Amino acid sequence: MMRKGLWAVLLALPIATPLHAQTSEAINEMKAKIWEAQLVQRNFAAGLRHCNELNGTNFYFEQRDRVLNLQDYRRSLDNLSAQGAFNPETRRPWNKQDADARWAQVQKEAVTDQANCAAAASLPFLENAFGIVTGISLLELGDITHPLLQELVRRAPGTVRRAGNGPCRRRGRSGSARHG
Repeated sequence: MMRKGLWAVLLALPIATPLHAQTSEAINEMKAKIWEAQLVQRNFAAGLRHCNELNGTNFYFEQRDRVLNLQDYRRSLDNLSAQGAFNPETRRPWNKQDADARWAQVQKEAVTDQANCAAAASLPFLENAFGIVTGISLLELGDITHPLLQELVRRAPGTVRRAGNGPCRRRGRSGSARHG
């Protein structure tokens, strides 16, 4: 009986080892996705509010904080090239090669913006699935308009105080407010 149990363990061992390695690999992949989503939220924060528009046909133009249509942008590049307008990046008039290079760059940007939005949108799911709390989640919870904080203020007045809203008021011994 003991030999049969030993053989069963020895046969199961090689099967379990790759499974553990696969599980470890999957966990590392998830950690990488979470890290990437956090990075996107930090670096692409201004563009996140435009995610509903960033569907691959538009791109986020960070310098002007707006979303531009790719086809309209292409027509603008063609016009700049046709008119020979001054290109401040190259310090000479726009030409076809400059317009094509900028067009390729903008197309990549549109794909990246779409991927950034998908990564940021997946972060809450990943946080819930793995029970991880990120800095972004804590910032969201610290928002005074958050329902949990509103409930705390309602149930225990004076427990929530926003820092940095002017001078601090303290109560003196007589109970009157004084500035300090």
